[in-house]
Amino acid sequence: MKCDDVRLLPRRSFLRSAAAGALGAKPLMAGLAGALATGCASMVAPTKSGSTIDPRDERQPSGDLGNGFYKNPVVITGNFADLSVIRVGRDYYIPKGQLIWHSRDLVNWEPIRCRQKVLGIVDTIVQLGDEFRIYAGNLPGYIAAARAKHPLGPWSDPITFPGESFDISYMKGLDGKDYLIGGGGPPDCGVLFELAPDGMSVVREQKLGYMGWPIPEDWDVEGFFLEGWNTITKGGYHYLLTAEGGTAGPPTSHMALAARSKNPNGPWENSPYNPIVHTYSKDEPFWSQGQGVLVDTPEGEWYMMYHGYLKDQRYLGRNAFLLPVEWTSDGWFRVPKGIKSDQPIRKPKGGEAVPHGFKLNDDFPGPELDIKWSFGGREASPEGRYRFVQGGLALQGFTPWVPMIMPITHRAYEFVTEMTVPAGAEGGAVIYANARLYTSVSVKGDTISGHGMLGGASERKNFGGGRIFFRMVCQDGLGRLYYGPDGKQWKHLAMTSDISHYDHTIYGGGGVHPGMFAAGSGEVIVHNFRVKGLA
Repeated sequence: MKCDDVRLLPRRSFLRSAAAGALGAKPLMAGLAGALATGCASMVAPTKSGSTIDPRDERQPSGDLGNGFYKNPVVITGNFADLSVIRVGRDYYIPKGQLIWHSRDLVNWEPIRCRQKVLGIVDTIVQLGDEFRIYAGNLPGYIAAARAKHPLGPWSDPITFPGESFDISYMKGLDGKDYLIGGGGPPDCGVLFELAPDGMSVVREQKLGYMGWPIPEDWDVEGFFLEGWNTITKGGYHYLLTAEGGTAGPPTSHMALAARSKNPNGPWENSPYNPIVHTYSKDEPFWSQGQGVLVDTPEGEWYMMYHGYLKDQRYLGRNAFLLPVEWTSDGWFRVPKGIKSDQPIRKPKGGEAVPHGFKLNDDFPGPELDIKWSFGGREASPEGRYRFVQGGLALQGFTPWVPMIMPITHRAYEFVTEMTVPAGAEGGAVIYANARLYTSVSVKGDTISGHGMLGGASERKNFGGGRIFFRMVCQDGLGRLYYGPDGKQWKHLAMTSDISHYDHTIYGGGGVHPGMFAAGSGEVIVHNFRVKGLA
């Protein structure tokens, strides 16, 4: 199975405006292994304890505790939100941006990259007969769709058809028809799209008729904001999972809700167990928890994945959480009593651990960039911005500069990068949320400079061009900047940035990512990049 021309539709979170209301090394299934060998970049399993470990193979820690239990969050990347999960046999897949995440136990998740064409916001991945579909919403006046024989592709070129909605989800009707549902419709009751038999066009559009769950008046939320539409069909009911309360605002804003109906367009009955997930106090370890999606296991267990923030650390972005759910005798689902999201939870039965997360270190051996790297959060094309050279990676200077960044891998971290900065060029390291929110340290000529959102600092150094090391520390809501000649002796630049406000709730940032950059003209040679978790 070749993945060279996979074209996925990226998904990101949707926030309505106020005006609108233990690592594993077990083998994967043969088909997946073959796919990876012929076009998809995958993670290599960690070396067994006691043997030599290539530092490039060290990877971020998993939520797997190694004793049959796991801890939340199960995935930390900076913005792992608004999830769509599909199970195919014993394998689970999540499309996120330019990656497909694969798991065999819902706890350890392996990012896999395939080449893609970007269009729209991926809202759902589903299986229709012997094919798979990806549907994307939040597009002006239309829905986008692509098809494939396998979740890893290759995917068809996306097509579009009339229909407008957000947070789209697929629903198999008890009447045998295929539907998409999503946000919108007057007045905010959801939209129901009946699909053609091939699933690639809409034959009828009508109101879904769900008016949401009444939030208690004394709750502190950002607003009503009915969103996050997901569905399953089970036991003679259509189950609707939604979110309310807003994804930002106070720590108690968000929630995951459930409703059900025997008909695709209602009437809908709210669950007596609502909210299924919610943060009730700012003192809880996880904030703004909400927007869930259900997935079952081959052993018949059920789990809900959802997103949330770490307490006091919104600047790390939204991350993925996993909780078991149970079905009651009256046909509702809920989180079992006694289960707490911040305590160890038993892993799903019968799963296998895949290598989890991203590689922490890089020497840039080529011929391709490791899957963790992007430019400015994919705000810019990588074309012409780098090339592989002997001893590292040559970053081309640009004005304005766009950093090369990687996902967040720890609750707190530091990183060190070694680079050669020729005279006249500028090179540096950065903790980056977006083009407005970053803190950096760089060298140009004989000047070391630090920059933050509200100002900067600089100091002279006898530097006429050559090798230099930069070190940055992201911890306790602060960004600390260092430089030195050898990676051992460090000079702390007289500037520490408050990065605690670099978050989605205020400025729309997707987490503070480690990275490096070249600015102006010329090339900067990056020799290596090392990340270390501090928490």
